[in-house]
Amino acid sequence: MALKAIASGHCTTHRSTMARRSSIVSSSQTSQAVRKLPDALFFDCDGVLVDTERDGHRVSFNKAFAEKGLDHEWSVERYGKLLEIGGGKERMTKYFEEEAHRPPFSTNQEPAARQALVQQLHLLKTDLFMQLVESGAMPLRPGVKRLIGGPCGCPAPARCCQQGN
Repeated sequence: MALKAIASGHCTTHRSTMARRSSIVSSSQTSQAVRKLPDALFFDCDGVLVDTERDGHRVSFNKAFAEKGLDHEWSVERYGKLLEIGGGKERMTKYFEEEAHRPPFSTNQEPAARQALVQQLHLLKTDLFMQLVESGAMPLRPGVKRLIGGPCGCPAPARCCQQGN
């Protein structure tokens, strides 16, 4: 799991607030051996706790296509290749250009109309993605529940952060 803590350079605005816990004694060692723990764990938002690309965005794109009556479905493998293209609208545009022999691009030749269609699909996809997030339907990555909310009683609170673009 890609754990990103403040000390690694992410969430730099919070770096000065990071303090180390004074000490926790290991039960298997003497009190001389201590382990330092951070006061908090910070995770990057997108894709660290949940595979948002595979289980969120891809699923939401497919639902948007279906709701608009488009016979397109992105497999995990296909979507993995499409992720080489930055941005959801750009990803859809590239995909539909590659599939130009099929609707919606086969029935719509005007660049402005194609762009408007992609924009409309992306807005729908975003709404569907937010519904998916709010429903809690995306599975956590292995070990996440144990780390941040399981019975191990993690001594440090966990928070999500995001770098703004």
